[in-house]
Amino acid sequence: VRTGTTKLIKSFDQKSGEIANTEAYDLSVDPHESENVYPDGIDEKLEEQLDKFVAEHESALSIDAVAGVESDVVESRLEDLGYK
Repeated sequence: VRTGTTKLIKSFDQKSGEIANTEAYDLSVDPHESENVYPDGIDEKLEEQLDKFVAEHESALSIDAVAGVESDVVESRLEDLGYK
């Protein structure tokens, strides 16, 4: 999720689906995203917004390495997200 001054990124483990890494950047002072300010430099509402998005799109976001990018599963999930 990105606002005018903040970027929040959550990376997920492809096999377990659990959060593997969380990063946040204050783009107003760090436009090159070199200093991760998570969790202290993040607005809780922004994190709630990202968590809500992930929860609402869980099935489409759970593509794993086994499915690959050329599969019926991926096609279905892209359709669910409105890309097809």
